[in-house]
Amino acid sequence: MAITHDVFLSLGRRNAGNNMTDAIALQAEQIVITTNKVAPTFPIPASGFITGESQTIGIDLGMATKSMSLSGVITEQTINKTHTASVTMGAIEVAQLIHSFVDSSALQKDQNLDELTILYPSKVSETGAMATGDAAYAQRGSDVDIPFTWKTREADNSGNLLNATLGSQFPEDSTSSGLSGVVKSFSTTIVGGSPFVEFTLEFEIATVVG
Repeated sequence: MAITHDVFLSLGRRNAGNNMTDAIALQAEQIVITTNKVAPTFPIPASGFITGESQTIGIDLGMATKSMSLSGVITEQTINKTHTASVTMGAIEVAQLIHSFVDSSALQKDQNLDELTILYPSKVSETGAMATGDAAYAQRGSDVDIPFTWKTREADNSGNLLNATLGSQFPEDSTSSGLSGVVKSFSTTIVGGSPFVEFTLEFEIATVVG
């Protein structure tokens, strides 16, 4: 089955590059991406008396919370799972399936939705560096769909102390892994006579333990 959607949720059972097996497609019409820097700030006592301007110190602890809010519609689709036969489900059936999966835990690999993939066209290579020349970024020959990530390209990652061992792991193509995390909320609206089911979804990026 070819990927006809640019957004999909994956089960814990899914293997990267396994096309749409163990995944559910979403027709997202709006995506809100949020990055919140965790950096405590402390006003400096009496700083205004000395300089005439109050000062604040910020401590960068290298922490941030990341989340995505999606809204759109769920469509009829064929669900392919590793341990069951393929089955075509209506929009309401797919919505019910997602609700039941969100209600599960990380222990249920065939139910737990722990990865969100949002594909977008990329004009720049994953390394970000030209094979020859001094250009900071390498243009692709043509656009390639890659999943959204908070990773940086290699050209921007030289200051990372662990770059030599960890690397930037920037996605190369549509078969690269999506974002690991937790579905914090999932809401659906069923409108009589509509072939679609409207949905909103809140997804927080995190390393899932279980």
